Amino acid sequence: MAFISLFRVVEKFGMRQVIRFSWGTCSAVLLLLIASVASCVAAAEESGTDQALASEQRGEEREIRSPAVSGQWYPSGKKELAEEVDGYLAKVPGLPAVEWRIIGIISPHAGFVYSGPVAAYGYRLLKEKQQKVKTAILIGPSHRYPLSGVSVNNVQDYRTPLGDLFVDKEIAGEIVGYDRSFRYVPEAHAQEHSLESQLPFLQRTLGNEVKIVPVLLNDISYADKLSWVVSKILKEHSDVIVIASTDMSHYRPYNKACGIDEASYETLKALDVDKLEMGLKSKQVELCGGAGVLAFAKAARALGAKNMVGLKYANSGDTAGSMGAVVGYCSLAVSIPSGTVKTIDRSAEMDEKLTESEKQQLLAIARDTIVEYVRNHRVPKIEVDSDRLNMKRGAFVTIKRKGDLRGCIGRFSPVSEPLYRIIQQMAVAASTQDPRFSPMSISETDDMELEISVLSDLSRIDSIDEIEVGVHGLEIEQGPYRGVLLPQVATENHWNKTTFLEQTCRKAGLPRDAYKKGAIIYVFSAQVFGEKD
Repeated sequence: MAFISLFRVVEKFGMRQVIRFSWGTCSAVLLLLIASVASCVAAAEESGTDQALASEQRGEEREIRSPAVSGQWYPSGKKELAEEVDGYLAKVPGLPAVEWRIIGIISPHAGFVYSGPVAAYGYRLLKEKQQKVKTAILIGPSHRYPLSGVSVNNVQDYRTPLGDLFVDKEIAGEIVGYDRSFRYVPEAHAQEHSLESQLPFLQRTLGNEVKIVPVLLNDISYADKLSWVVSKILKEHSDVIVIASTDMSHYRPYNKACGIDEASYETLKALDVDKLEMGLKSKQVELCGGAGVLAFAKAARALGAKNMVGLKYANSGDTAGSMGAVVGYCSLAVSIPSGTVKTIDRSAEMDEKLTESEKQQLLAIARDTIVEYVRNHRVPKIEVDSDRLNMKRGAFVTIKRKGDLRGCIGRFSPVSEPLYRIIQQMAVAASTQDPRFSPMSISETDDMELEISVLSDLSRIDSIDEIEVGVHGLEIEQGPYRGVLLPQVATENHWNKTTFLEQTCRKAGLPRDAYKKGAIIYVFSAQVFGEKD
């Protein structure tokens, strides 16, 4: 070790400078310097940074996020930290059998002495499952920075006393590229503990080889966008999981906290995303990481999950704190049948055909919703008994007046809400939120014409030869840019395939020929019907 340290000193200062510096009485100082460097190198190895040193020796440039709460929220020593985490894992009793593929867990993020005994349940399940996990998408709140939008750390690898965890740049890039509100905000990640608290447990159960994607968000209005891209990734990659980080109620008396948390815990176990979202908005559900949990829950529901497996609830009064003001913690897991998420259906065809009666019912729902919302800023309550109107499908609602476009907004599958609810949401959005137009007035609802497009899943294609004009719609994306054109747009404008591709690139804000230069192309089909029909 001393020889390696001496070599680094010589490399940095030069042999002549070292000899001059060490001449005479300064030799003692040199020896102290060598000893100091050797000590630093040994400490670095003790902290698990040998991966970083190896990368530097290979000439790789890496940016490392150093631990922010090491020595405060958990031990700073490698041995002490490993023993503490292993101790929590060892004390977990028997866990429920989970036969299907685990797509993620919900885990708390307080100081380990408080939340560690609860966090251990989810990670012990992952360890016992022995499921292949290449990447963990970590989703949590930003406690110290007023974050707007979604921040994805696609730049820094993460360091803990147990070693380094590398960021999956490919998966992180896919999330960042999904929407312009998704970006990397360094200040949000710098001191944030909600994700860092998961890493030692991840390392002691899945190892340092697992890659991570750190994601932060606070605003539940971004949960839909994040859930869509996360569900898409989970669908395409069977070796990716999600870890949603949250604590529950904060600083309430023990019995009061238990009552509030029990209701929230039951909502999570039922995977009732509507009740969860309403509860977060009304603050009846208290989850500091609620936005991330909602995004994960919606992604899970879109992939076919029916419920969550409750593993453990406790609060700081049960673990290491007083009963007077406690913080709640929960651990849950979500699994789905493996066969449901292996691949995306490349046919991109709609197989659930709506009847004429169902089409008319959806058009009436869209019209009634627009009129009621424009007049009274209220969405009417509607109940339907058709299985097809309750299926989980994306849709677009298009509004025209006198033949001219007046608004068009849509959402792709997978979605967590039933089709008729998606139609209501898109009807409101098309009439009041399309950025190309001002919100509709009451008088404009008299002569509006509505068209609905019920969509298949998006399917990524490898060749433009797979595109059928008049059958397929297109989504083209590259980096933060994304453009969509429905199948009927090409037909109405008499475009050929090349023009259709160029116009979709243009819609995305990309050069016309971007589809030839690395842009990702997706196709989809649609059932299109309107009042004019």
